[in-house]
Amino acid sequence: MRSEAKEFMMRRWGLIDYESEPTPFTNSQKLFEEMGTPLFRSFVSFTRPVDPGEIALIKMACLGLEERFRHEGQRKINLDPGYLDLYKVVLSSTHYAGQRIYHSAGIYLENVLFFMKDKIQPFPWSYPDFKNHQYDEIFLRLRSLYQKKGSS
Repeated sequence: MRSEAKEFMMRRWGLIDYESEPTPFTNSQKLFEEMGTPLFRSFVSFTRPVDPGEIALIKMACLGLEERFRHEGQRKINLDPGYLDLYKVVLSSTHYAGQRIYHSAGIYLENVLFFMKDKIQPFPWSYPDFKNHQYDEIFLRLRSLYQKKGSS
């Protein structure tokens, strides 16, 4: 299923330039109840930078992919596309929360991390696994890749 999802994403958004190792995900009872355990989180980056204006369309395509892999009404994959730039990491969601900003088509955006010099800072609302800095190395590497692409 993971390889099929990656193939779908590459057909839609191009070549992958970075993929993190799957990391055990232990922070969501709601996802455990729906998807079972163990769960793993990984991050994938594509060679083509994303226009933030495309995020709602990308999220909707990911929702379609999640639906495709549903089994007996339960999701088997959970995809939360987002983007980063030199200053921040933003994730998309279909769920409203006070810190999330409406984008379009029922999709909200949430700034989950920001870069301050060469350090990563979470927000009070950032997910627990983002707050404990376990992904800092990954996001610093992704930021470096983004910087090499010449975007700002």
